[in-house]
Amino acid sequence: MSEFKIHHHVSELFSLLGISKDAAERYTETLGQSVQHFINTQVSASSAVRILAENAPDPQAFLSKYDELKSRNVRDLDPLVVFLSGLVEDEEVRKAIESGSRSKMKEEGLSFTTVPSIVSEIEHAAETKLSKDQLNEVC
Repeated sequence: MSEFKIHHHVSELFSLLGISKDAAERYTETLGQSVQHFINTQVSASSAVRILAENAPDPQAFLSKYDELKSRNVRDLDPLVVFLSGLVEDEEVRKAIESGSRSKMKEEGLSFTTVPSIVSEIEHAAETKLSKDQLNEVC
């Protein structure tokens, strides 16, 4: 992938996520180096898959979907995986994406809730005894 294409795609992605252009410039350089490394060896794709699986909420589902896409010969799958693993590993970029996502969600009146916090709330609710009036109010 040419440096211009990388720059264009990263700038477009960061723009959609509401992240500053400075971060896009820095990440374009990092990604360019990563893509060059990928071209030189396939080891980076397998390590990128491992990194993404380790950070996925459901590693088995991620690996299953990756294998499915790989078997269908999806074009540019490995470079995409390398790119995504770079996002996962780069603390600065991850924080910028998280911040941009939170800002966008706030603008749209949405809230960011993690799965563990939802599970915790459900478990707490299951342990709580409701009065008859409270139960009628919920129903």
